[in-house]
Amino acid sequence: MKEKDGLLLRELADGTYELAEVTDDEIGYAEVPKGVSRIAPMAFYGCLELAYVSLPEGVREIGEQAFGQCRGLREIFLPESLLKIGSRAFRHCKRLERVTLPHGVKELGSYAFIGCDELAAASLSDGLTCLPDGVFMHCASLREVSLPCALSKIGEQAFYGCVSLASLTLPDGLLRVGKEAFYACEGLSSLTLPDSVCVLGSEALAECESLTRFSLPRGVSRIENGLFSGCISLARLDLHDGVRSIGDAALYGCTALKSLTVPAATERIGNLALAHCVSLSSLTLPARFREAELFHPHACRVVYT
Repeated sequence: MKEKDGLLLRELADGTYELAEVTDDEIGYAEVPKGVSRIAPMAFYGCLELAYVSLPEGVREIGEQAFGQCRGLREIFLPESLLKIGSRAFRHCKRLERVTLPHGVKELGSYAFIGCDELAAASLSDGLTCLPDGVFMHCASLREVSLPCALSKIGEQAFYGCVSLASLTLPDGLLRVGKEAFYACEGLSSLTLPDSVCVLGSEALAECESLTRFSLPRGVSRIENGLFSGCISLARLDLHDGVRSIGDAALYGCTALKSLTVPAATERIGNLALAHCVSLSSLTLPARFREAELFHPHACRVVYT
């Protein structure tokens, strides 16, 4: 082990170094020396005064929680050599405002940027095919996100509580959006999904209070439990003919929804699916639901097909 400028370095088998830990908890600026290929898990954890970090070319990996709780971190330079960022690597870096992932990053850990309160813009590398669980959870200032073209999956709670996110278009080829992926994105008024999406997880769009209109991708045949629950501004929902199932509480509390046509192929409408849709005045249902208790408003005109 050797020390340089308050940084403790451990030599690795390939002759490069791992930055193992910081010996000065009050460090404000860190310029990691050349020859370092890895930032160890929790290396800078809790360095509250750390504001700026520069990583040299050659760094390939940032370990789990490496910069966790660096609440004063404003800026970090990430080199093109970077391949992997561990889970919760930047957890609660509350003053970090912008992040750009180099093109070579192919692995991004879960909850990598959770609780980065001032993070306003994020540009993700084209090498990513999966957005991990909770990656931007509670990033309350996030407004701009550049997503990779090859993205096939958005993990659970990926954008949970991103209240400043107003508009997002998801790339063609996307297949899955996880449970609670956009839960409580209160400012999200426009979300465009490609027809390649085949799974929208339960409560994926719940509590998106500004969402006014949504067209279900043609690849989605099941509306999962609570998918639109609490979307109080949702006035129009377009369902395609291939919808087979509408889950429990799927539209619970969609108080602005005025009309809905349920496709003839739909075989199940779950408990409380239309409960508290107080503005619903026109509902078209397959005849098989004539005896069903759907808890729609009494004044709603129902047409069976």
